[in-house]
Amino acid sequence: MIKKNLIIKLLGVLFFIAGIILNINMFLKEAWATYYFILICLLGIVLVLMSFFAKSLSYFIQIIIGLISIIIVLYLLL
Repeated sequence: MIKKNLIIKLLGVLFFIAGIILNINMFLKEAWATYYFILICLLGIVLVLMSFFAKSLSYFIQIIIGLISIIIVLYLLL
């Protein structure tokens, strides 16, 4: 069984978990809400949904989508 769109799915789950960790960290430090965690979680959900609804994408396209999403997250955090 071939796993389709595995890179996008794993990256989406990673972003979702990172957003949840940022949210928990915000509550533990009693910091002001910046809503970056919501944007990162939404990006993770979009990537996971894209992996389910898209047909089999080549690894090159998955890597390009992954790099674009990483650039978006780094832009939000910096």
